[in-house]
Amino acid sequence: MYMDVHDYYKFCNACQRTKGLVTQSLAKLVTSLPKETFMKWGLDFVAPIKPTRKNTGNKYIFLVTDYATKWVETRSLRINITTIITNFLYECILTKFDVL
Repeated sequence: MYMDVHDYYKFCNACQRTKGLVTQSLAKLVTSLPKETFMKWGLDFVAPIKPTRKNTGNKYIFLVTDYATKWVETRSLRINITTIITNFLYECILTKFDVL
């Protein structure tokens, strides 16, 4: 892929008129990454979904992702209310990984 970009750049008229490839430091991109595990979490809802079984009635998927390790915990839910979400976070994240 590097060679393809380099060849494209070499024969591109607009690229040749500018002063060359502009490279930026990647330090700006990685500053938001957590330095330790369980330091930063992402909480996401996938909704609404069509359940595979009609008897479960689950309409939502709740995802919790640790940004440092990319560890994912999920739970399918019937309703999305705060009491169910906080219970899930307490049972599956805080007590499981001893974050308290």
